[in-house]
Amino acid sequence: MSTKHSAILPDGTVATRKSENNVYPFLVAVGPAPKAEVIAGLHADIDYQSKLAARYTVAADYAEAGRSMKLRAARYTPKADEGSWIATEAEARAELGQDVELGRQYTYTGQITVSDIVVDGTEASARAAIVTTYRGYAAGCVERVANRKQAIADAEAGPDLVGSWRVSGWQSRSDLAAKQRDKMRRSFPAREVVVITATIAK
Repeated sequence: MSTKHSAILPDGTVATRKSENNVYPFLVAVGPAPKAEVIAGLHADIDYQSKLAARYTVAADYAEAGRSMKLRAARYTPKADEGSWIATEAEARAELGQDVELGRQYTYTGQITVSDIVVDGTEASARAAIVTTYRGYAAGCVERVANRKQAIADAEAGPDLVGSWRVSGWQSRSDLAAKQRDKMRRSFPAREVVVITATIAK
């Protein structure tokens, strides 16, 4: 027989959970985000998407010029001791006769070269496919920047708190619930995080 758990969140929402083998008397809940936190996150993503669009554009220009290059994509993590991307970007910009703007350095996560995409067996077709792909990626980033800017305007005109209370997790012991609560408070210092005792029924 399954055990039914329920808990009332601070906004009156009822959270429920069923378990076949375990009992979870405690629930950790995280409150809505302050407007400032949401806007800061959107600004950070605008910065990320703008840099990503610039790098996709460099990759497209580089491939169009007939050379392959490494492209950092997907996940960006600052790494101060790595300079291969900066060197590659500088080389690409120099060859294309464009100004070089050296930004932060990032961990390499993937690359596409001329040899990775072959349409009909010719290098020219492979190169064209890469150019089209990267230009599409860059356009997607630019569109996301525009969407984030609109989201910032909407947030600025909206309420002081964004979103609703959500369940972070259910715990079987009070010490585990307290540990998770403290972890969430460190992750979301501007939000309210509480432990709620659940109602349990068979």
